[in-house]
Amino acid sequence: MEQICCVILAAGIGKRMGGDLPKAIVKTREQALIDHVLDALSPLNPTKTIVVTGHKKELIEQYLATSHSAQPHNLHFVFQEEQLGTGHAVRCGIPALEGFSGTVVLTYADHPLFRPSTVKLFVDFHQAKKATLSMVSFTAPIPNNYGRIIRSAVERAVSRITEAKDCSVEESLITEVNSGVYAVDSAFLKPALEALTNNNAQKEFYLTDIVKKASALRHFSCQMLRKQAA
Repeated sequence: MEQICCVILAAGIGKRMGGDLPKAIVKTREQALIDHVLDALSPLNPTKTIVVTGHKKELIEQYLATSHSAQPHNLHFVFQEEQLGTGHAVRCGIPALEGFSGTVVLTYADHPLFRPSTVKLFVDFHQAKKATLSMVSFTAPIPNNYGRIIRSAVERAVSRITEAKDCSVEESLITEVNSGVYAVDSAFLKPALEALTNNNAQKEFYLTDIVKKASALRHFSCQMLRKQAA
């Protein structure tokens, strides 16, 4: 098994949750959102876990200093000073990956519903396939704000992800969507992030654009969770 490093994007503000806390440490009934994510990643035994912070970063760092879920992880904090998109957020974490070679697992701090067994199975799948990039998709009822999985007409292979705000009318009717969980070859990740542009509706650097770059290499896998989103 090759080494694994995890990157958790935790720079979001929890405005829709009725407060000014960083979204990552908003509490569910059991624990904070980021605790659920850390628990799901723990079976991977990552070499390090990079947390990309933004709004009120000190609160996230203070919280994780005493969090039981954080204890198995070798945490490194990276600050995203400007909110320029998810691709930019991961790009901010690249210096913390210096010297690392292996699989980089990318996810979001506000994605608490993945089981540890699902994440482990997914990463095992990625490494067994020796894929450049793997991702998890699922089906969701329309309308929704998830990025749409665009597949080729003939081979039905994943060719790209189109964010909801950039979808054509036809694309907006696609029910297979992006979960936001990726496993990426570290050698591919840095140049793919550096090549990102912000030519889109939100003028942001989308992490999802690296899927198109990986698809062009024809060594890409998409593992789909076959269930409906709630």
